[in-house]
Amino acid sequence: MYSEQFLYHFQSPRYVGAMPDATAEVEVCYEENGCMDWIRLYLKLDDGLIRDARFHVRGCSGVVAACSAMCTLVVGRRIEVASKLDPMTIAIELGGVPPSKEHSLRLAKKALLAALNGTIPTWKAPVHEKRAPSQDVALAPGA
Repeated sequence: MYSEQFLYHFQSPRYVGAMPDATAEVEVCYEENGCMDWIRLYLKLDDGLIRDARFHVRGCSGVVAACSAMCTLVVGRRIEVASKLDPMTIAIELGGVPPSKEHSLRLAKKALLAALNGTIPTWKAPVHEKRAPSQDVALAPGA
């Protein structure tokens, strides 16, 4: 069962699209059992702030919702603050996430960190993740 917030971010995602003047660009992928989720995240970084963010996604509803929520949480924030964003905070913004979508939270966080840690003004760094069962965390409402 999905929360209203989850459905809002999935059905009407914010910050979707390309950003030609991005100062950081990254691609991250998640693969498991023949399923692959992919995020391209664009950030406009200026004077220690995340001025804007945009993303493209190929993946499940969880990845769309997680990216939308993550961008909502970091735009306008200082880079130091945004880099500390954790998957639980994204889950709270979404009103909870079913266990089958928890990987989406980690993937959104991984994209954000990869983009923030880049040293070349515009760059692409494929980052692949294979989830291990020990990475599962209960992030559903009430957990």
